[in-house]
Amino acid sequence: MEQKNDNGAEKTLTTLATIILLVGSVLCLLCGLSFMILLVSHEYSAIVALLAAIPVLFGTLVTWSIMKVLANISLTLKDINKKLGKEPKTA
Repeated sequence: MEQKNDNGAEKTLTTLATIILLVGSVLCLLCGLSFMILLVSHEYSAIVALLAAIPVLFGTLVTWSIMKVLANISLTLKDINKKLGKEPKTA
């Protein structure tokens, strides 16, 4: 029996992880840019922009890496099942 190579969920998860990484990077750059602008104008809110950039960067990287790992685990398990000759159960 022919088995379909259905990796739609993993592709979606990987694409979503990439989008989250890009959006988070842009937000981090905007926070850094606003930090520099506020620092030049000697405003005290500059530290707030810097403190906002750090958690955005770490949160983005952690979310991206977790999503990529989950997608890779799923693909690896599918490959193992394929090599063992087990067909995945459909809902």
